Amino acid sequence: MELQLQYSWCEWRFEMRTLTALAIAGLLGITGAYAQMSVVNGASFDPAQPIAPGSFATIFGQNLCAQTMAGDWVAPGQLPTTLGGCSVAVNGTPAMMQYVSPGQINFIMPAGAGSGQATVMVNNGSQTMTGTAMAGSAGPGMFALNGMGMGEGAMLNATMYKMGPFSTTTNGQPTYVAMYVTGLDLSTTPTVSIGGMPVDVMWSGNAPGYAGLQQINFMLPAGMAGVGRAPVTVMSNGQVSNVTFMHVLPTAAM
Repeated sequence: MELQLQYSWCEWRFEMRTLTALAIAGLLGITGAYAQMSVVNGASFDPAQPIAPGSFATIFGQNLCAQTMAGDWVAPGQLPTTLGGCSVAVNGTPAMMQYVSPGQINFIMPAGAGSGQATVMVNNGSQTMTGTAMAGSAGPGMFALNGMGMGEGAMLNATMYKMGPFSTTTNGQPTYVAMYVTGLDLSTTPTVSIGGMPVDVMWSGNAPGYAGLQQINFMLPAGMAGVGRAPVTVMSNGQVSNVTFMHVLPTAAM
């Protein structure tokens, strides 16, 4: 059975949130003033995780761009490659950009980045800054509602169009959950685990019309009723995501 419930970013009303350079400094263990660029997965913010082609990536630093601006969609699935007078290139290939500010840039890793250490260049019109990123075929990152890659995961009840908490049944039928991620290797089916137990993935792929955003639809097992707040992870091509959480309610009988 293949379930293709493809909800757009707008229908779900989930906004990709931004973090200040100060907040991410604490998250990554960076102390003091820093001018060095840090390039991380745009959902998990894990500096040790590879960044997959076509996925969201985030640059943190200082004086990256003189303006603060969000990118408008040029066409379905396409964002601008120049934003607020700034541009990003990975191994010489221009990257689409979703957000720019003096301390943060969100961009899409170009498809031709390959694997291994990649050179990331930021040009803000007055200077060019260079950093590195580890590119790879997979680097799954789960979006979180707080925008920091931890806490409650970005998930929807795929029948009711509602966020959690979740029940294992919806209108007398099994509950299907849509989870929003980035960095999957779409040549293989990802593994979703809740509380350490794998669940049935019904469909995974790119969210229609939105660059960098991917979606996994899975069925919530009946045996998980009442587990409460449970950790969720995604594995894609051997790479494991950050941990987010979902809350599973007890049944009426419980």
